[in-house]
Amino acid sequence: MRGARGTDRHDAVAARISLGADIDLAEAYEWGWAELARIEAEMAIEADKVSAGASLDEAASVLDQTEYVTGADAYLAWLKDRQDEAVERLDGVLFDIAPPLRRIEAVLARGSSSGAAYYTKPSEDLARPGRTWWPLGGRGDADRFQTWSELSTVFHEGVPGHHLQAGAAMMAGDGLSRYAKSVFVSGHGEGWALYAERLADELGWFGEPGTRLGMLSGSALRAARVVIDIGVHLDLPLPDGSRWTFERACDVLRERGRAEPHRVHAEVVRYFGWPGQAISYKLGERGWLSAREQAMRRPGEFDLKRWHTAALSLGPIGLDALTEELARVLFRPVVDDPAHLAQRTLDGLRGQDARRHRDADGVLDPRGEFGAGAGRVRFGATGPVLHVHGELVHPALPGQMQLEVRGQRGDAHDQLLDLGREQVDPAQDDHVVGPPGDLLHPPHGARGARQQPGQVASAVADHRHGLLGQ
Repeated sequence: MRGARGTDRHDAVAARISLGADIDLAEAYEWGWAELARIEAEMAIEADKVSAGASLDEAASVLDQTEYVTGADAYLAWLKDRQDEAVERLDGVLFDIAPPLRRIEAVLARGSSSGAAYYTKPSEDLARPGRTWWPLGGRGDADRFQTWSELSTVFHEGVPGHHLQAGAAMMAGDGLSRYAKSVFVSGHGEGWALYAERLADELGWFGEPGTRLGMLSGSALRAARVVIDIGVHLDLPLPDGSRWTFERACDVLRERGRAEPHRVHAEVVRYFGWPGQAISYKLGERGWLSAREQAMRRPGEFDLKRWHTAALSLGPIGLDALTEELARVLFRPVVDDPAHLAQRTLDGLRGQDARRHRDADGVLDPRGEFGAGAGRVRFGATGPVLHVHGELVHPALPGQMQLEVRGQRGDAHDQLLDLGREQVDPAQDDHVVGPPGDLLHPPHGARGARQQPGQVASAVADHRHGLLGQ
C-alpha cells in the first residue's frame, strides 16, 4: 500500500493510459461508490420481480433453475439467434451496418482457459468475419447453460458492442490509418461496449425473465472495479472508514460486485498489479454517456443514428477528445459562413487555454462580442474578427474573418500553428488567417520579421491544433 494522499502521479498516468483522459481520481472514487449503490437498488427491484421478497442470491438460484438451455449445441444456437436478432433490429434504425458486418460468428471456445467471453475483429480484407468466443468452462453436451446472465454479454461483445465498433474501423478505408484500425484504447473500447449494454436496456431488450438482473450484475462488477482499483492504489478509505487490504478487496468484489467466486482472487490480483486498467470499463461508459448527453443538449433535433455513425467513424481515441471530435464531425460549420468559422476558431483557442489551466469562460454580450481567455471574436461591419490577447487583427476585407496570433515566448499560443506541417517560429512572427481558401502567414525570414498583410498561401486545415480544421 502506498499511503499516498490525493492524486498520486503514477496512478494518474496509469489512468490516462487506460482512458485517454485526465480525471479527478478522488471524484471518480466517490462516483464509483454512488454508482454501485444505484445499481444495487435497481437489482433489488429486479430480484423482487423474479420472486417476491427474494434476495439477489435467491433470485439468481431461481433463474438458474428456469432460464437455461441444455447442451452446447443448443447454447450455440441461442447465441447465434440473439446476435442475428440484434443486427436485424438495429440496422437502418439506430445504425447503418455495412453488409460485411451483418455477419458475425458465435464460436464455442472448447478447451479455453478464459473465464469470460471475448471478441476477435474481422480480418483486414473482411474475408474472416468478426467472432464472439464463448468458453464452455468444463460444461458438456448434457449440462445446462444459463441464458439470463448471458444476454447482456451478447450485446457487449457483438452488436451493438465491440463488433460494430471494431468493424466500423475496419470499414473506414483511408479515413483511418492502419494504426488506428489496430490500436485499442481501453476506456474508449470497453466504455463503448458497456454503452451498448445500456442502449439495449434503453430499447427494452431485457424483457425476458432475469435478463435485466443479469445486465445489472455485470454493471455492479464494473463499478466495484472502480472503487477497488482507485481505493487500493491511492489508499483512500472505504465508506466505513476502514483501509483497503487484499482480503477486503476480495470481499467487496464478491459481495458488492457479484463476481463469481472462482474469479475473485485472479481479478483482485490483476487490480493490484495493473493500476488504472479496471476503471476503464465503467468510467469509459460514463464518458460515452456524457458525450451523448452533451450532443443532445445542443440546439436542434438530436439524431441518435447520426450520432452513432459519427461516434464509430472516429476510430479509437481518448475520452478527453471524444466530445470535441464528435462535435467537429456532427456540427461542422458551413465553410462559407464566417460566423460559424469564427466560433470554431474561438472554440479551439478556448481548448488550448483549458489545457493550460487558464480561465476560458466565454460570454456573449449584447454588442455581439464572444470572449474567451485567449481571444475575442467581434462581429463587426466587416464580419467577425478575432482579437488575441488584446492585439487587434489586421484590416479585413468585407466579410472576411481574420485571426491573428502574436507569438510570445511562454505564451499559450507558442505551439498553436503548424502550418502545412512546417513549423513556424511563433515567438517572433504574427499569423493572420482568412477564411477557407485564404490562409495568410508570414515569410520565414530573419527572426523578428513581420508579415505583410495580404500575403496568401494555400489553405491549411489542421484540427489537431484546434484552429481551422474542417
